[in-house]
Amino acid sequence: MALHMAALVTAMIDDVIAAFEKETLEPIKEFFIRDDTVDTHWHLTIRKMRTLLMENPMTLIRSTYCIMVARYLERSGDHASKIARLCAHF
Repeated sequence: MALHMAALVTAMIDDVIAAFEKETLEPIKEFFIRDDTVDTHWHLTIRKMRTLLMENPMTLIRSTYCIMVARYLERSGDHASKIARLCAHF
Protein backbone atom coordinates (compact mmCIF):
# COMPACT_ATOMS: atom_id res chain seq x y z
CA MET A 1 0.00 0.00 0.00
CA ALA A 2 2.84 2.40 0.80
CA LEU A 3 4.36 1.88 -2.64
CA HIS A 4 1.07 2.79 -4.30
CA MET A 5 0.77 5.85 -2.05
CA ALA A 6 4.33 6.85 -2.87
CA ALA A 7 3.67 6.52 -6.61
CA LEU A 8 0.51 8.63 -6.34
CA VAL A 9 2.18 11.36 -4.30
CA THR A 10 5.26 11.45 -6.55
CA ALA A 11 3.02 11.82 -9.61
CA MET A 12 1.07 14.57 -7.85
CA ILE A 13 4.25 16.50 -7.08
CA ASP A 14 5.53 16.06 -10.64
CA ASP A 15 2.21 17.23 -12.08
CA VAL A 16 1.92 20.29 -9.87
CA ILE A 17 5.48 21.31 -10.77
CA ALA A 18 4.69 20.83 -14.46
CA ALA A 19 1.51 22.91 -14.11
CA PHE A 20 3.45 25.66 -12.38
CA GLU A 21 6.27 25.66 -14.94
CA LYS A 22 4.01 25.49 -18.03
CA GLU A 23 1.40 27.84 -16.54
CA THR A 24 -1.42 25.46 -17.45
CA LEU A 25 -4.02 23.61 -15.41
CA GLU A 26 -4.04 20.53 -17.63
CA PRO A 27 -1.67 18.40 -15.47
CA ILE A 28 -3.74 19.08 -12.35
CA LYS A 29 -7.26 18.63 -13.74
CA GLU A 30 -8.24 15.67 -11.57
CA PHE A 31 -5.70 16.43 -8.89
CA PHE A 32 -8.04 16.47 -5.93
CA ILE A 33 -9.44 13.03 -6.75
CA ARG A 34 -5.90 11.70 -6.38
CA ASP A 35 -5.56 13.56 -3.08
CA ASP A 36 -8.72 11.85 -1.84
CA THR A 37 -7.24 8.50 -2.89
CA VAL A 38 -4.05 9.23 -0.93
CA ASP A 39 -6.15 10.18 2.10
CA THR A 40 -8.08 6.92 1.78
CA HIS A 41 -4.82 4.96 1.70
CA TRP A 42 -3.67 6.83 4.81
CA HIS A 43 -6.80 5.82 6.71
CA LEU A 44 -6.58 2.24 5.48
CA THR A 45 -2.97 2.04 6.63
CA ILE A 46 -3.93 3.23 10.11
CA ARG A 47 -6.70 0.63 10.34
CA LYS A 48 -4.47 -2.14 9.03
CA MET A 49 -1.63 -1.32 11.44
CA ARG A 50 -4.03 -1.05 14.39
CA THR A 51 -5.43 -4.48 13.56
CA LEU A 52 -1.92 -5.88 13.19
CA LEU A 53 -0.94 -4.45 16.58
CA MET A 54 -3.98 -5.97 18.27
CA GLU A 55 -3.17 -9.37 16.78
CA ASN A 56 0.54 -9.23 17.51
CA PRO A 57 1.94 -6.52 19.82
CA MET A 58 5.48 -7.54 18.81
CA THR A 59 4.96 -5.63 15.56
CA LEU A 60 4.95 -2.27 17.36
CA ILE A 61 8.12 -0.87 15.79
CA ARG A 62 7.32 -2.03 12.26
CA SER A 63 3.74 -0.79 12.52
CA THR A 64 4.89 2.56 13.85
CA TYR A 65 7.30 2.99 10.95
CA CYS A 66 4.56 2.11 8.45
CA ILE A 67 2.23 4.65 10.04
CA MET A 68 4.93 7.32 9.98
CA VAL A 69 5.77 6.70 6.31
CA ALA A 70 2.10 6.79 5.36
CA ARG A 71 1.61 10.01 7.31
CA TYR A 72 4.57 11.71 5.65
CA LEU A 73 3.30 10.67 2.23
CA GLU A 74 -0.18 11.96 3.05
CA ARG A 75 1.24 15.30 4.20
CA SER A 76 3.34 15.57 1.03
CA GLY A 77 0.17 15.03 -0.99
CA ASP A 78 -1.54 17.77 1.04
CA HIS A 79 1.31 20.18 0.31
CA ALA A 80 1.10 19.36 -3.40
CA SER A 81 -2.66 20.04 -3.23
CA LYS A 82 -2.06 23.43 -1.66
CA ILE A 83 0.37 24.31 -4.46
CA ALA A 84 -2.22 23.12 -7.01
CA ARG A 85 -4.81 25.42 -5.46
CA LEU A 86 -2.36 28.30 -5.80
CA CYS A 87 -1.74 27.42 -9.45
CA ALA A 88 -5.49 27.36 -10.10
CA HIS A 89 -5.84 30.93 -8.81
CA PHE A 90 -3.33 32.37 -11.27
